Amino acid sequence: MPAPKIKGKVTGMEKREERKTTMEYMEYLVSLLHREWAQSGRTEVEVMINPQDVPQIGQMIMEVAAKRQKQDGKEGMELERSMELSKEDYVFLRLMKKIKAERNMAKSRASNVPFHVGMDREEYLLFSMLLKRREA
Repeated sequence: MPAPKIKGKVTGMEKREERKTTMEYMEYLVSLLHREWAQSGRTEVEVMINPQDVPQIGQMIMEVAAKRQKQDGKEGMELERSMELSKEDYVFLRLMKKIKAERNMAKSRASNVPFHVGMDREEYLLFSMLLKRREA
């Protein structure tokens, strides 16, 4: 039998239900964001990549992801920063999928021929960041 409601007071059970409902809404909204982030935008830039550079690019992305995991584990991160990093992770994932797909298509034509990868603005910004990191 549910606890009787007293006007103006909230019972512990109601608080738990409210928190549960809020969490369900938040999880739903985050899942919508993840679906949106997984989709690439309009191609704005074509970048030429040498097949020999693909493993190094993948390694740099893995290093960035590992640093983020350490950072996240050390300190409680604000929701806003956590969402920014999550979005960047999805963009990196999109970028690697594109590079891998284009590399596979290029391999079917010729083994060591550079190939072009179309990137949207977000993908290009993160790719540029990786290149700057590699040069440093």
